[in-house]
Amino acid sequence: GIALLGQLRQLQGKTGGFQTFIPLKFRNQDNQMSHVPESTVVEDMRNYAISRLYLDNFDHIKAYWPMIGRNVDQMLLSAPLAWLVRC
Repeated sequence: GIALLGQLRQLQGKTGGFQTFIPLKFRNQDNQMSHVPESTVVEDMRNYAISRLYLDNFDHIKAYWPMIGRNVDQMLLSAPLAWLVRC
């Protein structure tokens, strides 16, 4: 959650050691959390928007297209933040 992002932001501010942040989509297949629903595209978009806003000291926020699909990947990386936050 936001506490983890806060820790990452603080550590990056102290060290500058991260080159990028990649918010990974939660997958529930073939694991002990199969009863938990996977995140929706809208939830993924919110996750990227929050990451882009909150982790402003990271040079790169990347989308991992094998997990979210190429179309969603392209949309997430090119969409204006204001549009992503409204979703």
